[in-house]
Amino acid sequence: MRSVVVLGNIPLGTQIVKLLESHPNATVDGVVCREEEFSFDHHAFPEEPGVYEYVRNRDIEIFELDELTTTFSDGELYLGISARNNQVLQEHHLDVFQKGVVNCHGGILPAYRG
Repeated sequence: MRSVVVLGNIPLGTQIVKLLESHPNATVDGVVCREEEFSFDHHAFPEEPGVYEYVRNRDIEIFELDELTTTFSDGELYLGISARNNQVLQEHHLDVFQKGVVNCHGGILPAYRG
């Protein structure tokens, strides 16, 4: 099984978690998201809850960003998927992922890079 962590709050992140849950070769080892309720009426998938709301009653652990480096060894996780994560990832955060982190960015580039 490939260990994946999803980073971000938006409903796109919830869609990613759901896809990973149904994938035969992947496991969601946790999420990095804010424990807050947000309004996502203006997002794609407005009918979907945010990541926190979706995972809080499931068997998926919620991490703070810096907990990744204290919980997992370098290269222990296979992949990170960022769905508009609003925290800056430092090199030591990236080191826990064998394949790095894929950034799902919905803004027009380069005008809305980040």
